[in-house]
Amino acid sequence: MSMVKLLAASVAVTLGAGLAPSFAVPFNTFYVDAENGTDSGTCGGASLQTASTGPCATLNQALQNAAAGNIIQVVRGGAFGPIFLNGTISINGPTDKSLIIVNSAAPPGCIGAAPGTCAASTTAGVEINAGSTDQVRLKDMIVSAGPAGTAAIQVDAAGGVSLTGVVGRGGTSTGTGAILTATPSSGNLALYIHNCDFGYSKTMGGVLLQPSGSAGGAIEFSGGEIHHAVYGLQINANTTTGGLAGAFDTTQFFAFNNSAVSVAAQSSGFARIVFSRSTIVNTGGAALKVNGANAAAEIYEDVFTGDGTGVNIVGGAQVTGFGNSAIHDNGTNCAVGGVPTACSTAITAASMN
Repeated sequence: MSMVKLLAASVAVTLGAGLAPSFAVPFNTFYVDAENGTDSGTCGGASLQTASTGPCATLNQALQNAAAGNIIQVVRGGAFGPIFLNGTISINGPTDKSLIIVNSAAPPGCIGAAPGTCAASTTAGVEINAGSTDQVRLKDMIVSAGPAGTAAIQVDAAGGVSLTGVVGRGGTSTGTGAILTATPSSGNLALYIHNCDFGYSKTMGGVLLQPSGSAGGAIEFSGGEIHHAVYGLQINANTTTGGLAGAFDTTQFFAFNNSAVSVAAQSSGFARIVFSRSTIVNTGGAALKVNGANAAAEIYEDVFTGDGTGVNIVGGAQVTGFGNSAIHDNGTNCAVGGVPTACSTAITAASMN
């Protein structure tokens, strides 16, 4: 079964196990209407007829009224402060992405408790520090690092995190992390990212997966784009003894100072990615950099053009190609150990059979 199916099944099982609050919001779903809602200890229902039990006005109040395993549906969005998610939860914004979450340095909203109760502060717009089997799902929203955040979305720990239609921005922060940063220290984190947009930071990277200890992780990124940042995507196994895996399909990368996609495994951990039907243009470093004897990448029907280097292979890493990727018009199309090398030599050819 694919990682997507496993993650979806896990989300479904976990959400089904959620506990209903005492005032029995239907289907364990809490509604937020920033325009017409009213905050109260019993808000969250869909109907506007009775203010005290109708939609909440703020995301924090809906989170406070909810329990782990519940769903929060924002029907009319607004700008809200940071949140800290320490259990299974699903938060859906409206399709116009008017749900905006910004790291404003305010006490973060909490599941089932008042803001600031689960964590006194956070340096992200959304911080996720949940259990090893917890699933967090975010859909159709804009999340920003704000004026001083270290990330728009920070994942400390979880069983799985699913992001669909999420826009991540660096804000005006001068932090040097990544817009989406995942740094678990235990367990195996599964990240599913679909049709998301991460970009616009002069000091941050786009996406960073860098576990520590023995933690492992897998990331599946389909559709969407990463752009206008210091770097695009880094999968770094140098600080873990675990394994990292990535699958990327129909994704666009452009406008970076450094490498667009980096895979590093120079110690005892390993990192493997499959990169297919995707485009990397206009990056100052490499389109794809693979570094370390335990690092490997497979490329299929990709386009790398207008970059400093198309494919940069360092430290005994391996890149396998299927002969149908277009690597052209880069400063150097392919390099091994910093030495320009014909792509037909640098990349190991493989058959589809």
